[in-house]
Amino acid sequence: MDIIIKETGEVEELRIIDRKNGVNWAGDLVGNHTIDADCEEDEDGIMIMDLRTHQWWDNLTTTLQAAEDRFWEMIKDIPGSECEPGTPYHELMEQFNERDGDLEDQPSLIHAICDGYQNR
Repeated sequence: MDIIIKETGEVEELRIIDRKNGVNWAGDLVGNHTIDADCEEDEDGIMIMDLRTHQWWDNLTTTLQAAEDRFWEMIKDIPGSECEPGTPYHELMEQFNERDGDLEDQPSLIHAICDGYQNR
């Protein structure tokens, strides 16, 4: 997802890749969690945000990507599937999909799921 920095006019990219399908979902993430005061769109539909807001989103997407990468790397060798209740895989996917908390807490929540499984 391209972002125009309001103060400089520079175009920066926000990226967070879904490891299941390869899609960059930064646009969905930002679009679902911003308010009009944080961002606006130019005539081509590219989001414009101030540098501070961009830095916040860049930090979040970077730390969230690292946490999700850790989770998907860990879970790839775990037996079971999402369709097999009671398997370790199914239980971890439930925890992953049902985590609750503020957006900025999501990376640490994912790391806690990984830590809990690895330290069992």
